Amino acid sequence: MMNEFVMKYGVSIIFWVIGLFFVIVSYAATRTKSSGVPIVGGILILIGGLLSPIKWLAIFCLVDYGFWYFPYSIIVDGKYWKKVSARITEAYDKYGLKKEIPEEKSNVSIDFDDTKELVVRVPETKDGDLIWGYYKGSSYRLQYPQITFVIYQDEKGRKLILIDNPDEEAKLIDFDEDKLFLGKYTRRGKQYSVEIEVRESEEGKEEKTENKK
Repeated sequence: MMNEFVMKYGVSIIFWVIGLFFVIVSYAATRTKSSGVPIVGGILILIGGLLSPIKWLAIFCLVDYGFWYFPYSIIVDGKYWKKVSARITEAYDKYGLKKEIPEEKSNVSIDFDDTKELVVRVPETKDGDLIWGYYKGSSYRLQYPQITFVIYQDEKGRKLILIDNPDEEAKLIDFDEDKLFLGKYTRRGKQYSVEIEVRESEEGKEEKTENKK
């Protein structure tokens, strides 16, 4: 009888155990504001259910929040970016900022500078320093806190277009120094402080060294 049970459910149990492990890891990661491995556990549980004699057990894949959160996040993010894009366009028009790329292609000018990098610090999270490529005219988004900003630069200097609430107008902030403290933001009862810094990248340091030779 045991052999029969193993024959019927052995492979499924392996998938369920591994899948449940990934689900637990994902839920634990959300408590530390990390990404975890959403969907992976659910997929394994789904496969285990489909391989078992009782196919409806596959429905337990929904215990993985990634299965229902993924389509939800697509809809919510789509609405968010639609509002943010409108606010960025409004800011360009309101403050008379130059658009170097034709409007039918993009509402901002995007210019990548590999000699610099953007460092974002949010001490209240466990991510440490976030190091991103330095793009002038491209949108940067922080999940915690939920803010979006664009670095704009022309012959008059560097500025920052900040959207901390997509339902309100964007703010235009002078960004002449290499460091800028954006402020403190409260999200879901927790306060986050945000500082950004533009610094030389490794490519920039190498280029400077080459020029000195």
